Amino acid sequence: MVLSSFWKEKYILESKKNWDLFYKRNGIRFFRDRYWTLNETGQDGFYDLLQGWIREAESQGRPLYILEAGCGVGNTIFPILGWNNSIRFYACDISKEAIGLLQNNPAFDSERIHCLVLDISKEPLSDYIPEKEQVDVAILFFSLSAIAPKYHEFVIENVYKILRPGGWLLFRDFCEGDLAQTRFSKENQVEEQWFVRQDGTFSYFFRIEQVQAMFQAQGFRTERLNTVDRSIENRKLGKKMNRRWLQGCFQKKDCGNLS
Repeated sequence: MVLSSFWKEKYILESKKNWDLFYKRNGIRFFRDRYWTLNETGQDGFYDLLQGWIREAESQGRPLYILEAGCGVGNTIFPILGWNNSIRFYACDISKEAIGLLQNNPAFDSERIHCLVLDISKEPLSDYIPEKEQVDVAILFFSLSAIAPKYHEFVIENVYKILRPGGWLLFRDFCEGDLAQTRFSKENQVEEQWFVRQDGTFSYFFRIEQVQAMFQAQGFRTERLNTVDRSIENRKLGKKMNRRWLQGCFQKKDCGNLS
């Protein structure tokens, strides 16, 4: 039985509260740091792209500005900051608890990380980011799937508006057919491809053509977008898990820097 409209709206309205409870309960222990972002080989990382963007920003005598929407406790931010000193981050999350944990990390540097507690599905990023500091690169890693589908287009448009002309967006998120999707019961299904976890947070499983259409409709050009299939071994349980996600890179169509 698919979730009733009452419970669907209740979970949407309580999204911020549920993510605060998630981070209160799990702290910094739940997610691993995403060092794969800097993978120099294979299809996982964005190392080559980041290197090129850093060189261009340095040639203009300025930092590279990156926004992560749905930054959590900094699992993407800290590996990238530790790799290169020419980067400045806008760290954005709906959860005040997550941002607090990020700021309490010994590696936190207030001169290089500007924190924003806001709901990107409703609040314009342009109200918080100065026009003179338009973002070069935006990151959406497993954050769009945590937001109700009716807000997906607004989120993409919201990010598009704060990117400088020719700016880029890095994307990774759940793909339809992932092991996690098969583990949800009908009682946890909100709509097709959309599920709610026991803690009240959402998971949405995208199709590749759906993602490409959404980003292109908001003015992005698809540079790369592919499905990644991995068999990951859980040594503790002695099982192999078939994981599936989408990974892509999109460019704001306007001509300009970082093109």
